[in-house]
Amino acid sequence: MFDPTKKSRVFKLPIGIDFSQVFLDGLKQRLIGKQPHELARIIIFVNTRRAERKLKELFVKSGPSLLPEFHLIADLSEDPLKLCNLPTPAPTHQRMISLGQLIRKLLLAEPDLAPVSATYDLAQSLEALMDEAQGEGVDMANVMNLDVGEHSAHWDRSKKFLSILANHWEQNSLTDPQDRMRHVVETYANHWDRIPTNQTILIAGSTGSRGATALFMKAVAKLPNGAVILPGIDDELPKDIWESFKKKKFTLDHPQAGFAKLFNFLNIDFNDVDEWHKTNIRNVDRNKLISLALRPAPITNQWLEYGPSLKPYLNKATQNLELIEADTIKEEALTIATRLRYATEQGQEAVLISPSRNLTRRVNANLSRWDIEADDSAGTPLQLSTTGIFLRSIAQCFGNSILTHDFLALLKHPLTHSANGRNLHNLMVMEIEVGQFNGTKMLRGGPPFIDFELLSNWATKDTDKIVWIKWLSTIFQPLQYVKEMELSDWLNLLKKTAEILSDNPENNNNGTVWEKDSGIAALNTLDQLANQSASSGLMSNIEFNACLLYTSDAAD
Repeated sequence: MFDPTKKSRVFKLPIGIDFSQVFLDGLKQRLIGKQPHELARIIIFVNTRRAERKLKELFVKSGPSLLPEFHLIADLSEDPLKLCNLPTPAPTHQRMISLGQLIRKLLLAEPDLAPVSATYDLAQSLEALMDEAQGEGVDMANVMNLDVGEHSAHWDRSKKFLSILANHWEQNSLTDPQDRMRHVVETYANHWDRIPTNQTILIAGSTGSRGATALFMKAVAKLPNGAVILPGIDDELPKDIWESFKKKKFTLDHPQAGFAKLFNFLNIDFNDVDEWHKTNIRNVDRNKLISLALRPAPITNQWLEYGPSLKPYLNKATQNLELIEADTIKEEALTIATRLRYATEQGQEAVLISPSRNLTRRVNANLSRWDIEADDSAGTPLQLSTTGIFLRSIAQCFGNSILTHDFLALLKHPLTHSANGRNLHNLMVMEIEVGQFNGTKMLRGGPPFIDFELLSNWATKDTDKIVWIKWLSTIFQPLQYVKEMELSDWLNLLKKTAEILSDNPENNNNGTVWEKDSGIAALNTLDQLANQSASSGLMSNIEFNACLLYTSDAAD
């Protein structure tokens, strides 16, 4: 499929194209004259499940053929090519729980370091640091031996936490995802150095921003039939800028600087990167304008040099571009959602690209009002799903006097009283929200904490209200007095409370809390936590809330 070369075999695809389609076109062109079964022997590593789905759809649309073998780069820790002999991977949440308990012991012994309530904040930070170190192949022993001079007092405090990390790493070798991935990649590279495979292996769409990924790309690019296909290379950048990226004064915040770093790691130059497939680029003039606008900071003065040459093309470059200025992010999200709605009504394909997850979630929320479901490539974190918010709101009531606004938010949540009789529930919520009893406002504008005695007195003359308030009191009042428990006990309490609150006062077991995708994912996450909670030890309500937040975030 490829001509022999002594250098790493790297190809590029430019900005402004459909990467998946052009990648497939280039692959099909290289298979002309090959036997049909050759396609099935090709292994393709991609970045995301969405990219995998898109490529498979394009293969199917292109006509009858066999499909190549697809793998995610993130799945390298699972040893997809079966060249390693690894121990069983650590359960998803076990590391966070284990680190949390080790940190808790340290904080109890040395309370001046941090409050115990910060246990899982620190656990998350240590977990992120460990993933970074393992992925980049950093030896923790070298970190522990750093000489920081005049900062030694602060460093000594930090080392107490890092020692927890070092001990965990030593005892859990090759069970953490990033450590396993690094080990798999190194094993593949060493194996292929000794016995290069002739099988065609392609890496499509990765930029090599992570250390383990770049190492894997280097190993594949050296194979007789291995290749790396990079996305979004800016061919409008002058060669001197590519050379400038190698200098220390240039930071990696420029979109193309990461590629320059990867080229250095692969021991190639920009000129060594060939085109994967000839294709027509849409909006060439706009690409030139954007490329010039994004020149890195030390050489932004090139705008003056190259800008005048764009003058004949500016009209075409800016054609069909619109600028809308919004006063608030709420207005911005509504405006974008309205434009996307118009596109769907016209049968057009529209894409929103934004680094702000806050903005994209607001846009999705607006679209859902019109029954438009966006295909969000980033997904929805479990903690921000309908079920996740419901569970977190309940957990906030554990061990605390229940605030009026928290109580009201839970009563209005769509999963509360989701069984029969929801309409009657909504009417009574509206009545206590703005109503008064004996001159005292019950919720809005009333006491800061829920007064269940006041609510009970309000309900004395109506049977439905009596049953309803008794149901709520039975659920919420005991929650205020729970303090320290094992993680498994907290989880059981959370599940039981969610199920009862999602049902109705008659307890018909018709609640919908565990239904739909978010409910299924939430129940699965809680069950995973329960199965991995043997080493959790006692934790306070504050620690449980932090633990729940980070584990649901990890279950994105």
